Amino acid sequence: MEQVIHNPGSIPDQRYMASADCTVVFEETYNTYLTQNSAKVLSALPDNRSQLCLVMHSIPPSISTGNFISLVDSARRVAGSVYMTDLSVDYYAAFSSRLDEFVKNMAS
Repeated sequence: MEQVIHNPGSIPDQRYMASADCTVVFEETYNTYLTQNSAKVLSALPDNRSQLCLVMHSIPPSISTGNFISLVDSARRVAGSVYMTDLSVDYYAAFSSRLDEFVKNMAS
């Protein structure tokens, strides 16, 4: 079975989203997520969560467990596929020290 993943890394025009099984609507840093009010923008997307992906990197390692859980929960409300890491370089080539915590929150 073929699967089409569209990775503009930002919210594309809705016409493009219809042509993919999954669209990466956010692929940026934690600071970008905060400064661009991304949570509000992403939550306004049409209700097709299973077709959306969110990738966030450079989450401050000092973020509290409670704030990290809240961040994961807010991402899960937007996208069916989520990847979050505190790494700021090579974040696709290595695992975060918080990987276990992230996986537990995604599974709950």
